Amino acid sequence: MSLKMIAGNTLVPRPYLKKWARWLAQLQEITQADAIWLMSLQGDRLQTVLDSGQLSLEQRTAASELANRLAEQAITARAVVEEYCAEVGCWCVSIPLCWPDASVYGALVLMAGKDGRSLLEWLRHMLESDFRTLHFVRAIDQHKNLLETRIAERTDDLRMANERLAQELSLTQRTAQLLRQMVIHVPGGDEHGYFHKLVQQLVQMLRAEHAFVALIDDQDPSRASTISCYSGNDWHTNFNFEIAKTPCSHVHKRRGVFTSCDLDSEFPETQAQFGLQAETYLGVPLLDEAGCTLGVMAAMGGGDMLEAHLANEVIELLAARTGSEILRMHTEDELRHLALHDSLTGLPNRIHFRGRLEQAIAQAERAHTHLAVLFIDLDEFKTINDSLGHDVGDRVLVQASKLLEASMRDMDSVARLGGDEFAALLPGADSLEADAVFQRIAKAMSTPLLSEGIELFLSASVGCSLYPDDGTDSGSLLRSADTAMYRAKALGKNQLQFYAQHSKQTIQRDLVVGNRLRKAINAGELYVVYQPKIDLRDGTLVGAEALCRWHDQELGEVSPGEFIPIAERAGIISDLGALVIKQVIADLQEWQCQQIEVPKVAVNVSAKQLQTTEFTQWLAESVRSAGLKPHHLVIELTESVLMERNDINLPVLAELVACGFRISVDDFGTGYSSLAYLKRMPISEIKIDRSFVEHLADDQGDQAIAAAILTLGHTLGHVVVAEGIENEQQLRVLRALHCDVGQGFLFHRPLSRTAFHELLMHESGSK
Repeated sequence: MSLKMIAGNTLVPRPYLKKWARWLAQLQEITQADAIWLMSLQGDRLQTVLDSGQLSLEQRTAASELANRLAEQAITARAVVEEYCAEVGCWCVSIPLCWPDASVYGALVLMAGKDGRSLLEWLRHMLESDFRTLHFVRAIDQHKNLLETRIAERTDDLRMANERLAQELSLTQRTAQLLRQMVIHVPGGDEHGYFHKLVQQLVQMLRAEHAFVALIDDQDPSRASTISCYSGNDWHTNFNFEIAKTPCSHVHKRRGVFTSCDLDSEFPETQAQFGLQAETYLGVPLLDEAGCTLGVMAAMGGGDMLEAHLANEVIELLAARTGSEILRMHTEDELRHLALHDSLTGLPNRIHFRGRLEQAIAQAERAHTHLAVLFIDLDEFKTINDSLGHDVGDRVLVQASKLLEASMRDMDSVARLGGDEFAALLPGADSLEADAVFQRIAKAMSTPLLSEGIELFLSASVGCSLYPDDGTDSGSLLRSADTAMYRAKALGKNQLQFYAQHSKQTIQRDLVVGNRLRKAINAGELYVVYQPKIDLRDGTLVGAEALCRWHDQELGEVSPGEFIPIAERAGIISDLGALVIKQVIADLQEWQCQQIEVPKVAVNVSAKQLQTTEFTQWLAESVRSAGLKPHHLVIELTESVLMERNDINLPVLAELVACGFRISVDDFGTGYSSLAYLKRMPISEIKIDRSFVEHLADDQGDQAIAAAILTLGHTLGHVVVAEGIENEQQLRVLRALHCDVGQGFLFHRPLSRTAFHELLMHESGSK
């Protein structure tokens, strides 16, 4: 079928084009689309009517060619067509647009991510709703022209018939004029402006006393509520009524025009339901595209209402247009809801939350009251998402959102800001009320969630800011709550922290430390100390762990617990890790040249460093160029690093092992441990975290955990190392459990480069 054969276009009034341009711009903004086109079929050629986008000139040429081709395919196939556009790097989707008589107007083309397709479908429904309106106006004009021709051909013998036709023509003209006024001259106006004008004109045209438009209640289909009612030359208060007790029940059942000329006897409860006195009733259903009843449009009056067959034609015509207007209103409501709500959880999104927060701030300012903002981050969610999959992660987010909503007070509101971050607005709340809300959150999350047979334990780190103490605008309150949330994370998670003056001091301290640390890394001012690792069977030295230390001229000795998290937040953790590895390799090279037996040294590697491009190649080349062997270095990773993006980490670890490096898991048992990753990852060593060793001598629970880790590690063929051994009692228990290696203050504190060199010399001499 050629394009020319299926064309059925007509001129579109300018007000419609302006309205459509606004819709395209809104859709482009919501979907962040690269481009969107509205094309019209003119003869056998496609012509761009409207477009919106942000493509460069070079991209636009290729994109326009693709858009025209996909539009032609969509029109020919009368179906959705999509194709990936490599030049722009996104999907291009085309949807045909048709008139009510199935002839083609043109096509919509969207260049955006795949999730923009549903919004494009909604825009098509809105446009085709307008096409139906234009089609009705065109049909009325055609009918008017036909009647004018018939009147002109009548003779004097048909004068009476001509007068009747003239009356019908007059009504048709008035109806057409009404449609133009309501549709063309009021595009996208007040939400109910169309219906107000409709019922007012309906009273005048049908010589009625009352007219109304009522929609069926979504929650209770047995009832309906008016959205506009005109009575006695004035607006009437909207009312809700029981459909079965009124003539509207016959309209609803028949799905067609219904007339009653004796309301008092046929429907005696009508006046009580409507609050309107009348003798006659004329009603018509308002239908959607599938023929389902959305509501009723009705006129009521005395015996002098317009002659029945003319009134029926008028009200049926207006009902078709009104049904389209209701669908348009519902579609706009859905689009507005989508723009302001999170599609996964249904909660308000960041834009909506900020709007609510700004309103609450204005109210609190007028009333001189408080409010609280909670910034909520789910602990360990990334681990769950990466290890169990995004489907499980999405279900967890939905369940978490329900738990958060259930923990709020009636006047509070929750929003999803993105990812695993949520926010809550607590109007009128002080610190005590905010803490009470957090306690409910913590209690709700203490019950494990069950997903695909796996128990998942949730907790949340929550930061709180208070108006007006911590900020007087939405931005500052959210930033303050966010800062407090990070403090809750740093202090151990699963807790509430308030933003306070010390938070500001902490931020200032972090900025100073971060700037000084960056300079220290560039100047090579950080140094390495070594904590020996001892074979628990015979007490011999079997290796060491390299630890980074920093003494700054202005700040003094800065703890690794402070500067390492700052390095991660500042994005310089990879530089810090590279500095440590280079220093360790240089020391090992020097000791090897002195004919000292080089020990195995463990170096800590961050997630960002592990995922750095060509990390394995750089490490292998650094070791080779120093004359060392890969087995001299042990790559030590925490559980959280292993689980973070394991789809990326697994190939890197495999490359490291293939080069001869060994992999050790630090802090085992403190993260999201699972047999699955222990089996899958190429690990050769696991380290029992010091938190399980600290009370090992007198805590049976810690003994059981240590025994389980040792059994698991040995079964999988791994060496097991215990950290933080500080007394003989701990050592005896670990030896009884057959632990392989230990490190801690009982054996050695971290030694300087010189002191560790002396220890190596002593060990070499004793053999």
